Amino acid sequence: MSSFLTRVSKKARDVLTALGDKSDVNLLDLLEKIQSAGGMGAELLTTHHNIIDLYTKSGNTVAVKIGQVVEDAYFAAIRMGHTYVGTEHLLLAALALAGFTEAEDLTVEIERLNSLPVLLKNAKNNDRVPVLNAFGIDLTRKYIFYPKKSFVDRAEVEDILKVLLQKNNSNVLLMGEKGSGKKSIIESMARKVSFLDVPAFFAGTYVIDFNMQAFLSGISPTAETFEGTIKNLASEMRLLGRSIVVIKQLPAMFSGSNAPVVASSVFRNFVDSLNEAGAKVIVCLDTDLGERMTPQQQDLFYGFTALEVKEPPKSVTMQILAMEAEKLEKYFFLAIPAKVLSYVYDRAQKDLKDESFPQKAVELLDKSCALMAFYHTKVPRALKGLVEKHVEVSLKIEKAFLTKDYDQALKLTRAARKLEATMGYKRVVKTYKARVLDQADVDRVLGSLQAEEEKEYKIGAKSLSDLEKRIKRRVIGQEKAIGVVVRSLVRSQMGLRPKNKPAGNFLFLGPTGVGKTELAKVLAAEAFGDGSLIRLDMSDFSEKHTVSRLVGAPPGYVGYNEGGELTTKISQKPQSVVLFDEVEKAHPEVLNILLQITEEGQLSDMKGESYDFSNAVIILTSNMGTDLIQKRGIGYGADGKSRASIEERITQSIKSFMKPELLNRFDEVVIFNELSKLNSEKILEILLADVHASLATKGIKLIVDKSVKQHLLEKGFSKEYGARALRRVVETELLDRIADFLLSAKRKKKPVKTLNAKMDQGSVIIG
Repeated sequence: MSSFLTRVSKKARDVLTALGDKSDVNLLDLLEKIQSAGGMGAELLTTHHNIIDLYTKSGNTVAVKIGQVVEDAYFAAIRMGHTYVGTEHLLLAALALAGFTEAEDLTVEIERLNSLPVLLKNAKNNDRVPVLNAFGIDLTRKYIFYPKKSFVDRAEVEDILKVLLQKNNSNVLLMGEKGSGKKSIIESMARKVSFLDVPAFFAGTYVIDFNMQAFLSGISPTAETFEGTIKNLASEMRLLGRSIVVIKQLPAMFSGSNAPVVASSVFRNFVDSLNEAGAKVIVCLDTDLGERMTPQQQDLFYGFTALEVKEPPKSVTMQILAMEAEKLEKYFFLAIPAKVLSYVYDRAQKDLKDESFPQKAVELLDKSCALMAFYHTKVPRALKGLVEKHVEVSLKIEKAFLTKDYDQALKLTRAARKLEATMGYKRVVKTYKARVLDQADVDRVLGSLQAEEEKEYKIGAKSLSDLEKRIKRRVIGQEKAIGVVVRSLVRSQMGLRPKNKPAGNFLFLGPTGVGKTELAKVLAAEAFGDGSLIRLDMSDFSEKHTVSRLVGAPPGYVGYNEGGELTTKISQKPQSVVLFDEVEKAHPEVLNILLQITEEGQLSDMKGESYDFSNAVIILTSNMGTDLIQKRGIGYGADGKSRASIEERITQSIKSFMKPELLNRFDEVVIFNELSKLNSEKILEILLADVHASLATKGIKLIVDKSVKQHLLEKGFSKEYGARALRRVVETELLDRIADFLLSAKRKKKPVKTLNAKMDQGSVIIG
């Protein structure tokens, strides 16, 4: 019995001690002792008071043998896979000995106890649950081996358990800011279930971390496949019995208004099927994603109770930091004083305002430890010497084998093994001098973070001051448009704009060839550097299905893993000008994506990954209203009253294809001037300057006669097609002839140093 008692929990031992040396005991006395001692058995008696009531009303006096109760409790614990005997096992044994298994309600309760919690029947190793094997992780199994101090209790755990106990609306929608600890709350809840620190209803409950994203991506997009796979999953959940299915990351079916209908349908069927199988569902959702959901998407959470996860109080965050510090000390082989943890909290609160506790404090501590390890730990000289010696011995072994000196090879091999053992990680670590993390290490991390933040969107005061001049040298006749765009960038740079919005949202209107696209190109190059223009021709996105090209294909469709054209490019170049050219040609679903970008500065792809547009300038161009501009001539010749009237009419015409909510999100709707002949002369000079520069790289000088310039202007000036017509004329009348001349010279192997462009009988000739 002594060996047995070492495995008895303290509360169960209290029950046995209270019974004294009695060999027999009245069942009611035993039940009362269990209820007084506490533990899982007491909770079961409290929750299901009908056990005692049924016995009292029966009028029977049942005595049970203490020795038999203890023995049966011991075997009950073994049968359940437990490594201890608790009050719940004493209760089960006593009820079974008293013969109360005939009562229906007690039979149900005993069966529930018998399934408590089946921890050794790992769901992952069960061949009968292939879907769960592929997409689920059994958290009850995972956390049973974790020490209790590895978790910090959060008040939200109790709220979750209370909702899960409800008969109706018993699914949980856990909403909170990024970094507020939603995942750690789930882990804490799973640990409580593993250690049976929960109401009796949850005894034997599995907590499954289900990868919904991988589940959706692994199913082909046919209704039959969807229904069949979900049906199989529900069958597996029935095999497990009571279970809680956790979706820690909701897929991109809820990324704004671009949610695929088929994926949403799968989610609803998924939840309904699991509920019918007796499983409860918990979904974690970031607050900003929840706020972007459409009413139709919110309807998917019918049957869910929403719980808000707020930042934990300082006391809880400090507990979490202390727990993480213990892990980091072992990982980095350093010491972290308590005063440094307080400093980490204070600095995270002061300097990392856009992030949430506890994550921002934990990440700051981790980065501080990593930075200290980077600067203050080096491979010991002794180890370097051992490595060099090991290389030398290895070469000798190879030589010994080549000369067939096997005795020497064996001797050297043994020597190599000794060196390898000496070079082992634990011995190397012992050569380190344990260091202490201090406040300076934390300050160093914050300094680098702030420097990176300044770099993220930093044109520079000097660059901003002459940005307008530089753009005007290359974009002609659109002074107002240039001024509007540059002033918006200045406001953004000076912090006078919400951080979550793009650096600028603009709609450029005007006839073709007046410089709308050119201004976007020049702005990108001058403000962010070469290669910073992301141009999307909206005529390529005129069909509904082409939306997937921007944000990636929905789960189950071809190209799902390839990423979207827009999301991929913005991730590679977050500081850029994003140009949606000729937006009137795009499908309305594309405009819905623009709503999200222009308002929130973010866009989620079909995998649920979020992309940041807050450092980008968003420009939409359109030719709508061109006829009004060309009829009335908006430009230098138009008076203010006439221009205002036309601009108002153009804005009204835009509403025919663009929703008011999108139109209202632009910083400016910029109407471009029609180009005058004077403008065309300046544009021609710019085009010719490009030609000069191109030829100069080949060591060739170009001389263009005034008559040639006049010819190009007369032939290329067009109010209808603007600068594009002029550029085409330069290409056909000048560049083509230069190319022909150079090709002929190359064939004749004649060097060319100077080219003269002149007019001869109405045509440009090169000599």
